[in-house]
Amino acid sequence: MADIVALSSGNPGLLRPQLHPNYQPKPLSDSTSNRLALVIGSNGFVGAHLTARLSADPQVEHVLAMVRGSPERTAEQRFDEALIRYRIKSAFLEKITILNASPTEPYWGLDRRTYVELAEQVRLVFNCASSTEYDLSYAQIIQDWVMSFLQVLQFCMQGLSKHLSGILGGTLVMPK
Repeated sequence: MADIVALSSGNPGLLRPQLHPNYQPKPLSDSTSNRLALVIGSNGFVGAHLTARLSADPQVEHVLAMVRGSPERTAEQRFDEALIRYRIKSAFLEKITILNASPTEPYWGLDRRTYVELAEQVRLVFNCASSTEYDLSYAQIIQDWVMSFLQVLQFCMQGLSKHLSGILGGTLVMPK
């Protein structure tokens, strides 16, 4: 809640992220095998295309496609509908597993054990989850945009070191 404290106090310095002094990141190996990619928001335009592209990449062993299910449609149905809607035919479905989860929920709505196991296995994280409602106030978007992104960052700090790429302000940000 640093953003609220910073806004309340008028001190933007409180928004600077700080790692715990004892944090020691695990080094990334140079190995291209055993790469597990997670695409958050795989049923959106960018997420669906990225999921398909990663499934075709020989350096990626498997892709977890995070999609939030709803009472009307399962996560699998929503992903399938995205492939049809965006005319994506290049997805290697045998390399894709749909993960029914939500970045706005603690542990993404998964049980803690599953969440921790994912943190120990995932190497690449692509955050494509967002909203197309750009006329909302900060108070209206804090849960879906800010808090969910903080949870993605927290996931990336757990388990194996991960590469994180994401969409910020409509632009896909990729590491060099």
